[in-house]
Amino acid sequence: MLVRYNEVAEALCLPSVLNTRSIRRIVFEHDLSIHPLKPILLEFVVKGLREESAPPPIPAPKPLKMSETIESQAIALLQSYQFNVAEISRRLKVSHGYVKQLANRIGVKTTERKQVVTADIERQAIKMAIENVSCKDIAAKLGVSEPSITGVVQSVDGLSLWRQYLRMYEKRDAVRATLIEERKRRGLLNRSELKEHQGNALNWAYQYDKTWLDVTFPIQGNHANHSAKIWEKRDTSLFPKFKEFLKQQLETTNKLPSKYALDKAFGNHRWFTCNFTKLSRCKRMYDMVKFKITQSNEGKSE
Repeated sequence: MLVRYNEVAEALCLPSVLNTRSIRRIVFEHDLSIHPLKPILLEFVVKGLREESAPPPIPAPKPLKMSETIESQAIALLQSYQFNVAEISRRLKVSHGYVKQLANRIGVKTTERKQVVTADIERQAIKMAIENVSCKDIAAKLGVSEPSITGVVQSVDGLSLWRQYLRMYEKRDAVRATLIEERKRRGLLNRSELKEHQGNALNWAYQYDKTWLDVTFPIQGNHANHSAKIWEKRDTSLFPKFKEFLKQQLETTNKLPSKYALDKAFGNHRWFTCNFTKLSRCKRMYDMVKFKITQSNEGKSE
């Protein structure tokens, strides 16, 4: 400013009588005994500087920070001119603003598809949504975009919750059918075997359908396994004595002893009257002898 003042003073053929100290006195002090041209000339110079000074530059908006991979994918989709802003935003899971800013930066024009959902389309969409038709199928049938149908569904109070409720029932029925079919196909009886083949379905049923799971696939704990081992051991130890007893009865009475007689002969534990099927070897022996006696009697009668 002082340089400019001196240039103006020289142009007016005035002596250069202003320095830095004089400027500070003129600005900060009021009652000054100075030459009247000094403040007038200073005001003239300051106004000239304000007019000639350029306006401060407007800072450009900073680009949104995003990974290079996402940015390269977004640029490729924009330059393909096959997708609009909404579709690119949905695919890359970024905001619409980021896609628009990136498009402006690389010089790609973007257009957004705007659809008007009429009252008739809205009524049909709500009706189909109540019947738990997927938004994708509703959009395809009515000829509108899927986000438009999603907006209609969300605008109805409680409709989204109702659809979640129906989807849970569909999932429950599908899981039940899967587990039952697996049991029929493989002959599985316990959960440990079932988990090896249908772990996800079993976990879902345990979390959301436990009552049905406990009834259909009851837990077989250590007690049940221990009981089975006891019966197997008992069957093995009884079989020689059981075989000898049947032989003696057939030789002496020529008749097959009843289950009650077997219980009486082996300690009245009711093993043969109540749990004969658990003694597998003894049961097979008994059924085989009974079948032979029946066949023999039928041959004699003929």
